[in-house]
Amino acid sequence: MEYSKTFTVVGLASSSDEAAEIASMLAKEVLDAGVILDPKSREIANLKQMVVCIRQEVEHHQNIFDFYHGEVERVKDLLSFIRRKLARVTRKICLGV
Repeated sequence: MEYSKTFTVVGLASSSDEAAEIASMLAKEVLDAGVILDPKSREIANLKQMVVCIRQEVEHHQNIFDFYHGEVERVKDLLSFIRRKLARVTRKICLGV
């Protein structure tokens, strides 16, 4: 994601030094540092963070689904193998071999 290289500080800083420091920061640094003064910007940053968390949760659930789907396929293959082996043994018993 590409962030704007400049931004306007909206709100009051606690000191002129802090205001100068914030004004010299790149927009991404401001978002990362959490020193957003504008309520809308703060809300947008919170929503972006929520989206990141939801994406991570979706990815986790997809990984869990993939794991268990693989386990189901493995068990199905094992069951088929056991059925074939059981059928072979049953035939040998019936034939008296």
